[in-house]
Amino acid sequence: MINHTISIERAKKAIMDRHFDAASKHLRKTASPDPGRAEAFKLFGVIMEGRGDRGEAQKNYRAALSSILPMNLPSETSRGRQREG
Repeated sequence: MINHTISIERAKKAIMDRHFDAASKHLRKTASPDPGRAEAFKLFGVIMEGRGDRGEAQKNYRAALSSILPMNLPSETSRGRQREG
């Protein structure tokens, strides 16, 4: 298996070059649960933003946050109620 750090660095370079498919392939190699998982989710979010898919980008950003935060993040519904109330 390829080194996690190498996969992340290759994904970052591919993102900078706007080669989102290649970046996704590198990130899939980092799927094992470890401390770098948050960074992989964050980078998947960047890829989805680059592709114009904001919803998927937000899901990945939330996954990144929830993998490092001990608490649950508010759902879309509860955040909407907080803004309205």
